[in-house]
Amino acid sequence: MELIKSLLGIKQLEERILNLEKEINKTKNIKEQKLESEDKIKILLILKEPMTTMEIAKKLNKGRSWTSELLNRLERERKVKEIKKKGKTILYGKTK
Repeated sequence: MELIKSLLGIKQLEERILNLEKEINKTKNIKEQKLESEDKIKILLILKEPMTTMEIAKKLNKGRSWTSELLNRLERERKVKEIKKKGKTILYGKTK
């Protein structure tokens, strides 16, 4: 009987741990969304003239791949667009 009680206690503990992990993940997602929104706003403020992904990344003090991802999202939202393309280099600008 004691073994069953102890196993039930372990099961409840595991459920509590899983619930805590879910809450932690929700909090992480909220923080990531906030950071993404802040960086997207910064990009829109920086883009007073056409710039490359690397130039924007340097001004944001972020990585090129993160900046590229945000530019792609902003492009899908129709807030920025490709102004000019030279080889692999793309100049981005704000849409009107």
